[in-house]
Amino acid sequence: MQLWVPLLAAVLGAIAGGGLKFVIDLIDRHREDEAILVALASEVKAICDLLRMQDYLGDIDNWLAHLAHNSEQNGSLVVEFRSDYFVVYHALTHKLGRLSPSAVAEIVRFYMNCKTIIDCTRPDGVAARSEEH
Repeated sequence: MQLWVPLLAAVLGAIAGGGLKFVIDLIDRHREDEAILVALASEVKAICDLLRMQDYLGDIDNWLAHLAHNSEQNGSLVVEFRSDYFVVYHALTHKLGRLSPSAVAEIVRFYMNCKTIIDCTRPDGVAARSEEH
Protein backbone atom coordinates (compact mmCIF):
# COMPACT_ATOMS: atom_id res chain seq x y z
CA MET A 1 0.00 0.00 0.00
CA GLN A 2 2.84 2.42 0.55
CA LEU A 3 4.07 2.01 -3.03
CA TRP A 4 1.22 3.99 -4.53
CA VAL A 5 1.81 7.08 -2.34
CA PRO A 6 5.15 8.08 -3.99
CA LEU A 7 3.74 7.19 -7.41
CA LEU A 8 0.67 9.35 -6.80
CA ALA A 9 2.85 12.19 -5.48
CA ALA A 10 5.04 12.00 -8.60
CA VAL A 11 2.04 12.07 -10.93
CA LEU A 12 0.36 14.94 -9.07
CA GLY A 13 3.65 16.84 -8.95
CA ALA A 14 4.11 16.46 -12.69
CA ILE A 15 0.55 17.58 -13.37
CA ALA A 16 0.89 20.58 -11.03
CA GLY A 17 4.28 21.53 -12.49
CA GLY A 18 3.04 21.19 -16.07
CA GLY A 19 -0.11 23.14 -15.27
CA LEU A 20 1.87 25.90 -13.62
CA LYS A 21 4.27 26.10 -16.58
CA PHE A 22 1.31 26.23 -18.95
CA VAL A 23 -0.26 29.14 -17.04
CA ILE A 24 3.05 31.03 -16.84
CA ASP A 25 3.67 30.51 -20.58
CA LEU A 26 0.14 31.71 -21.35
CA ILE A 27 0.66 34.88 -19.28
CA ASP A 28 4.06 35.50 -20.92
CA ARG A 29 2.59 35.03 -24.39
CA HIS A 30 -0.25 37.45 -23.62
CA ARG A 31 2.27 40.01 -22.30
CA GLU A 32 4.42 39.63 -25.44
CA ASP A 33 1.36 39.97 -27.70
CA GLU A 34 0.48 43.23 -25.92
CA ALA A 35 4.08 44.43 -26.28
CA ILE A 36 3.98 43.72 -30.04
CA LEU A 37 0.80 45.76 -30.40
CA VAL A 38 2.14 48.61 -28.24
CA ALA A 39 5.42 48.72 -30.19
CA LEU A 40 3.61 48.91 -33.54
CA ALA A 41 1.13 51.48 -32.25
CA SER A 42 4.01 53.58 -30.92
CA GLU A 43 5.74 53.51 -34.29
CA VAL A 44 2.50 54.47 -36.07
CA LYS A 45 1.99 57.35 -33.64
CA ALA A 46 5.58 58.51 -34.13
CA ILE A 47 5.16 58.48 -37.92
CA CYS A 48 1.89 60.42 -37.70
CA ASP A 49 3.42 62.91 -35.23
CA LEU A 50 6.37 63.42 -37.58
CA LEU A 51 4.06 64.06 -40.53
CA ARG A 52 2.07 66.60 -38.50
CA MET A 53 5.19 68.27 -37.08
CA GLN A 54 6.76 68.64 -40.53
CA ASP A 55 3.41 69.87 -41.91
CA TYR A 56 3.68 67.78 -45.06
CA LEU A 57 -0.07 68.00 -45.66
CA GLY A 58 0.06 71.79 -45.44
CA ASP A 59 2.92 71.88 -47.93
CA ILE A 60 1.01 69.63 -50.32
CA ASP A 61 -2.12 71.78 -49.97
CA ASN A 62 -0.09 74.93 -50.68
CA TRP A 63 1.59 73.30 -53.67
CA LEU A 64 -1.76 72.16 -55.11
CA ALA A 65 -3.30 75.60 -54.54
CA HIS A 66 -0.35 77.23 -56.31
CA LEU A 67 -0.75 74.88 -59.27
CA ALA A 68 -4.50 75.51 -59.38
CA HIS A 69 -3.93 79.28 -59.67
CA ASN A 70 -1.06 78.88 -62.10
CA SER A 71 -2.48 76.23 -64.40
CA GLU A 72 0.11 76.87 -67.09
CA GLN A 73 2.97 76.11 -64.74
CA ASN A 74 4.19 72.54 -64.47
CA GLY A 75 5.31 71.08 -61.22
CA SER A 76 6.24 67.90 -59.55
CA LEU A 77 6.18 66.54 -56.05
CA VAL A 78 9.24 64.60 -55.01
CA VAL A 79 9.99 63.49 -51.48
CA GLU A 80 13.17 61.60 -50.79
CA PHE A 81 13.03 59.23 -47.86
CA ARG A 82 16.53 58.25 -46.87
CA SER A 83 15.75 56.35 -43.71
CA ASP A 84 13.66 53.31 -42.91
CA TYR A 85 10.84 54.69 -40.81
CA PHE A 86 9.31 51.23 -40.41
CA VAL A 87 11.98 49.58 -38.25
CA VAL A 88 9.55 48.14 -35.70
CA TYR A 89 7.16 46.91 -38.40
CA HIS A 90 9.94 45.14 -40.27
CA ALA A 91 11.26 43.60 -37.05
CA LEU A 92 7.84 42.31 -35.97
CA THR A 93 6.20 41.36 -39.28
CA HIS A 94 6.74 37.67 -38.58
CA LYS A 95 4.75 38.02 -35.32
CA LEU A 96 1.65 39.66 -36.79
CA GLY A 97 -0.15 36.32 -36.77
CA ARG A 98 -0.25 36.48 -32.98
CA LEU A 99 -2.53 39.53 -33.09
CA SER A 100 -6.23 39.69 -33.81
CA PRO A 101 -7.23 39.74 -37.48
CA SER A 102 -8.77 43.20 -37.12
CA ALA A 103 -5.57 44.61 -35.59
CA VAL A 104 -3.47 43.03 -38.34
CA ALA A 105 -5.75 44.49 -41.01
CA GLU A 106 -5.38 48.01 -39.54
CA ILE A 107 -1.61 47.67 -39.18
CA VAL A 108 -1.03 46.33 -42.69
CA ARG A 109 -3.34 48.94 -44.22
CA PHE A 110 -1.46 51.78 -42.50
CA TYR A 111 1.97 50.57 -43.60
CA MET A 112 0.85 49.82 -47.15
CA ASN A 113 -0.60 53.33 -47.44
CA CYS A 114 2.69 54.78 -46.18
CA LYS A 115 4.72 52.69 -48.60
CA THR A 116 2.45 53.72 -51.48
CA ILE A 117 2.91 57.39 -50.65
CA ILE A 118 6.68 56.91 -50.51
CA ASP A 119 6.74 55.04 -53.81
CA CYS A 120 4.54 57.65 -55.50
CA THR A 121 6.72 60.56 -54.42
CA ARG A 122 10.10 59.09 -55.35
CA PRO A 123 11.94 60.90 -58.15
CA ASP A 124 10.83 58.13 -60.52
CA GLY A 125 7.40 57.65 -58.92
CA VAL A 126 3.99 58.37 -60.41
CA ALA A 127 3.67 61.74 -58.64
CA ALA A 128 6.93 63.01 -60.13
CA ARG A 129 6.64 64.52 -63.60
CA SER A 130 9.37 65.84 -65.81
CA GLU A 131 9.40 69.56 -66.57
CA GLU A 132 8.73 69.04 -70.27
CA HIS A 133 5.28 67.46 -69.68
